[in-house]
Amino acid sequence: MKIKFILVIAICTLLAIVLLILIIRNIFLNQTATEIQNQNSLSPTVTAATSSVTSGIPQVVRIQPLPEASNVALDTNIELFFRTTVNIKDIFVEIVPEVSFTLLPKDNQITVQLDENLQPGILYAVNVGYRQRDSISFVFQSNFTTSGPTALPIQYDSLNIVKSDLEYARINDPDLFLSNNVPYTGTNFSIQSVSFLDENGAANYRFEVKPNRNASQITGEVELTAWLESLKITRDIRQKLSITWVNNEPNN
Repeated sequence: MKIKFILVIAICTLLAIVLLILIIRNIFLNQTATEIQNQNSLSPTVTAATSSVTSGIPQVVRIQPLPEASNVALDTNIELFFRTTVNIKDIFVEIVPEVSFTLLPKDNQITVQLDENLQPGILYAVNVGYRQRDSISFVFQSNFTTSGPTALPIQYDSLNIVKSDLEYARINDPDLFLSNNVPYTGTNFSIQSVSFLDENGAANYRFEVKPNRNASQITGEVELTAWLESLKITRDIRQKLSITWVNNEPNN
């Protein structure tokens, strides 16, 4: 009987200890959850953006528009909230793509007031930095996308632009035009350009022509003229060019 009584007392004591451990564990878990909740309520957007927590450097705790927000109105200003009051002279703000703006400080808040509306359908990045002497330490980064369709780029007829530029060069700068078509080797001749500076320091080109192996200068001149005509370098234009046959001997 005495042994049974001692056994019951031991079991009750063990149960009491287990119960006490469970109570202490629940108290600790509740306290930890409360601390995490308080931190999240203080800085609800830092989880979706990148923020530095370096001692002595202003810390951004919230931003509007929210990080990774979409369909943001084109006339929206950006609001930055810091943990403490900041000196506007110490803060650097950058928006990419570039947008002009004015910084308006008030206590621990800075309003980035845009001088112009944002473009539709564009992903904008906001970088916040802290000025330290001659350097800037970035402490916060975020981004958002504006509402509306993405603006289509202006379509250019690049082929016609190139053709127009070549036509202008052929008439007005024939040496430059021809230099872009050499060196060239035909059946009876070869031609290359030699650049030089004129008395005004401007770049110019002259051209040296040689007959090919087993070809005479006469046959080379005939083929050269036909080739120049194929480039629309007419007789009048050729008179503006310096084209010289360097010798009458065939190339090796």
